[in-house]
Order: sequence, then C-alpha cells, then structure tokens
Amino acid sequence: MGAVPDAAEYHVLYPPERAGLRLPPDPGEAALLALFDDPPVNPATGAHIRAVMLASADGAVTGADGVAGSVGDPGDRRLFAALRALADVVLVGAGTVRAEGYRDVQVPHRLRAARAARGRPDRVTLAVVTGTGVLPEPALDGDPLVITSSGAPGLAALRAGLGDDRVIVADGPTPGQVDVGAAVRALAARGLTRVHAEGGPTLLAALVAAGAVDELCLTLGPLLVGGPAPRVLDTPTWLDPPVHLELAHLLRADDTLLGRWRVATAADRPEEEHVPETIVVLAEDALSAADVAHVVGLHAGEELAYRVLVPADTDRPLLPWVLDSIGLGELRAAWDRLTGDEPSEPQAKATAEQQLARSLAAFRAAGSPATGAVVDDDPLPALRAAVEEGAREVVVATYPHLVEDTFHRDWASRAREALHVPVLHLYLGTSELG
Repeated sequence: MGAVPDAAEYHVLYPPERAGLRLPPDPGEAALLALFDDPPVNPATGAHIRAVMLASADGAVTGADGVAGSVGDPGDRRLFAALRALADVVLVGAGTVRAEGYRDVQVPHRLRAARAARGRPDRVTLAVVTGTGVLPEPALDGDPLVITSSGAPGLAALRAGLGDDRVIVADGPTPGQVDVGAAVRALAARGLTRVHAEGGPTLLAALVAAGAVDELCLTLGPLLVGGPAPRVLDTPTWLDPPVHLELAHLLRADDTLLGRWRVATAADRPEEEHVPETIVVLAEDALSAADVAHVVGLHAGEELAYRVLVPADTDRPLLPWVLDSIGLGELRAAWDRLTGDEPSEPQAKATAEQQLARSLAAFRAAGSPATGAVVDDDPLPALRAAVEEGAREVVVATYPHLVEDTFHRDWASRAREALHVPVLHLYLGTSELG
C-alpha cells in the first residue's frame, strides 16, 4: 500500500475519553479517518463544509513567500492528505490557486481504498471560485468546476474551454461578486456534499459570513513569522455576532497542534439567562406603596430588579438624632433618647426585619422583583458590596435629617463620596429628591 511520506505521530489531547490515544503513521489512516468521518450535512446548504486551514503561532496563514506550505510541517501534511480522502470536492479561491499553484488535488494512491469503502470515486473534484473568471492555464488542465458571476470578464472563455457544464454562475448582490452560499448549494445539487474548503482567507471569510461553514480544522504550527500575512479569515469587517465554535478534537504532533472545531448552532448553545440590572434601595423605614411607586417611576419602562437594604439602627449619634427629632416636632422621641429609653440591639434588628418585609411586600404588589437584607447600622460596607456585585445605581430613602443633611454626613452624601455609581436621595412619604 505504500509508506506514509509525512510520518508524524499524533497524540490525542481531546476529547477527554480519547486523551492519550496514539495515532502512529498508517498508510490507510483507518483510525485517523474515523475521527473525522462523514458528519451530517447542513440542511440549509445540503452539504457539509469543512474548512481546512494552517497558521503559524502568531496567526499568519503564509510565510514570507506568500505560500501556506512555508508555515506547515509533516504533522500538518499528514492530516491534510487524510482529510482530502473524505472529500467529494475541494473548494478554493482563485487567489490561492495562483499563489499555491493548484493543479491536482488527488489523494495518494494509499488512501483510495478508504474512498472506495465510502462509495466515493478515485478522483476528487476541484472547484475554483473566481470573480473575474480568469485562471492560470495549469489550473484548467484538471477539468475543474469554476464558480463565477455572470459579469465575469473571462466567463465566455471559460465556457468555451471547459464547457457549460463545468461552469457555475452564482451571482452575488453586487456586480462581479460571487454568492458563495448559492455556489455551495449548486455543488450539493451535483452530489458534491462533502466540501473541503482550503481557502484562502478571503473565500473562507465569505463562507463564514454566509453561514455556510460547518467546521474548522485549524493547524497551529510552532513558528512566529511576523509580517503582513492575512489571518485565517481575511475580511475588513467584524463578524456580528461572532461565530461560536465547539472543540471536537485536539491532536498534537511534536510541537504542532491540530484542532477541529464545530460551528455551534443556536440549538447547540444554551440560551443565556437574562439577568435584569439591579437598583439598590437603602431604606431608613418601611417603604410605602407611594415610596415604591416613586422609586420604580424613576426608571419607568425598564426591566429592573431591586435590592432593599434596611439598617438596624443601634448606634446612631445622640446629638444629631435629638436635634433631628426636635426639628421635626418629635419631642417624645427626643425625650426618650435623652433619658436612655431606646431599643436594644435585638429590638432594633427585629424592627428592621419588619420594615424590610413590608418594603418587599410593597415591591411585589407593584409587580417589581425585589430581594433584601437587614444590614449593620453603618450601611456603607453593604452598599459597596452590592455595587461590586453589579448594582448600577443606589437610591437612599430616608426622612429629612436636619444635621446630617446640612453638613452632608447623611447616608446619601457618604455613598456619593465612596461609590462610583449614581446615588439618588428620596425623602420618605414625599415625591422630593434630596
């Protein structure tokens, strides 16, 4: 059957259940082909497109000579030949045909038995995509399929030289552009459903943008080459959204890595759970329905969640508290504090729990999701923690405080100094902002 000329041994790194498996050189490549054999066709195209690319460790798909082979090695060449044995057609762009000197894409004789076992003919079809219809003569010697546009300058010469049946016209949205999605469907209509797309980067970018690529086999060689070489996808625009890949296989041949990624479909990816943004509400007392309506109304129409924090007020300074009570006409409360008749720590926490429960009930009644907690009498650490967890804004809901508000030592002022998010100050029982 013949020896394997590029005798690199592979070590399987992924998937985990096959990690450690060795794939020594084998003329028939039975074990290697079994890893990549006959994935299902894509219903949207009627084909399965396997993009096969090579890059240096710094992402260049060619060396300084403009040829991909200069960044390859025996490990890459072994897999490249084996994958062609699984293909019905090799699809390549005209620029790559010119740069790489494509003439014959036939598989080695030692792999033809593997093709026959899969019902494939000895010869692999070459299909070339060209916007101009102009190709070098050597590329036409192997009787390729040529995919071009109706406005291509070389269309008439192609038809005369190859015959109408070897020329596929697939017009894109602009004159001279080829619709690569339509091209793939035309190949599938001819029974060429196993498409081995060898680039170059411009063609591969167009195939990805058209949603036609089903998997990417990418070899990373152990070279740094620098220079202006293109990447695996050569396109001036960002893919929006990016195309997600799922690792299927990872092989190692000495210092070369050979990866196979499947293009993830929407059905393959779990839906990302939508998490609404959070507003933190620091409340001095239970929030009434009117207070909640005011808070929610600050961001009418937005989907938000609320986190209510109620401090257990166990250690408020005596003088500001008494002056506030007198200023608000609460003489009995001022007298009780002066004479030491104030709640104990357990009583203060129990009161805060009741205030929290009533506040959460008011949010639920308003149809707004809310959670909450009782925090220490200095609420700033709890506010800081909530912001670090992603809260986008803080609403401080208090009664007016004569001393703290005047000298900016109230909760809202302290939060504005310490936190890097908007802080609003709402006076309980009113529609006023402090």
